[in-house]
Amino acid sequence: MKKLLFFFVLVFLVGCASHIYPAKVEKKSATLEKVNNIDNLPQQPFTDKVIAIVAPEIHFIKDEDKSTFDIDDIFTKTLKSKLSVYMISDIEELLLKKGFKIKGPYDSFDEITYEDKKKTYLAFVPKVYLYIKKETKDRYCAMNYCFERGVLKISGNVKIILEEPLTKQIFMVKNIKIQSFSQEYEYGSPFVFNLNSQNSLNQIGLLNQRNIPLQKRVVIDNTQKVLADLLNKFYHSFVSQMIKYIDKEEILSYAKDIKHLKAQKRY
Repeated sequence: MKKLLFFFVLVFLVGCASHIYPAKVEKKSATLEKVNNIDNLPQQPFTDKVIAIVAPEIHFIKDEDKSTFDIDDIFTKTLKSKLSVYMISDIEELLLKKGFKIKGPYDSFDEITYEDKKKTYLAFVPKVYLYIKKETKDRYCAMNYCFERGVLKISGNVKIILEEPLTKQIFMVKNIKIQSFSQEYEYGSPFVFNLNSQNSLNQIGLLNQRNIPLQKRVVIDNTQKVLADLLNKFYHSFVSQMIKYIDKEEILSYAKDIKHLKAQKRY
């Protein structure tokens, strides 16, 4: 009886194929959230030392089982620039709280002018390595939509380099490792099956056995929101650790060596 009912439903769908319209996509989105815990730090006495801030180099490395949506494109278009701006802002705020004067930010180390290099104690150069892994749990196409469900995982590290800008001598390297975070995603996209294809009809039969809806008016795509949520966790973790790693006394301890180095190089 069940097979007979499915046969009549399938005949009806084939007959109405010209009236099947692709499902609409409802995109869920989010943005990065600024960290505010630096504001609560005590203000340390100011020093005459100037630190030049260079914008972070952001390296995005992805590992995906099959490309259905472009993670790199989502990151570049909606999240990368904001991550860079927020990181620069937090680095500036932290160094000011530590009592340093700041210059910049500079888009790259090469943009620091010779005059600025002469006035600068150290350059603060951050490098971000983001690793995104996509694991697909389920994927199928029905009458008017395709659906994918899986997990996105984010991990990585941020390398902080302090170097003397005239000689490019590196005085400090901090490698801040960020723990792995993961979250489930849903990716729905519009689609129309070719009901004249036997393979398509077989696929419809398999979906029917799994009690999966053959048509939907609206499907969800929350991939951007999930990536933004994961980046928030990554970024907030970085700021919390940066506060612990950046020590004023340690940075000032390089003063004699920097003075000696510049004298040797006749700067």
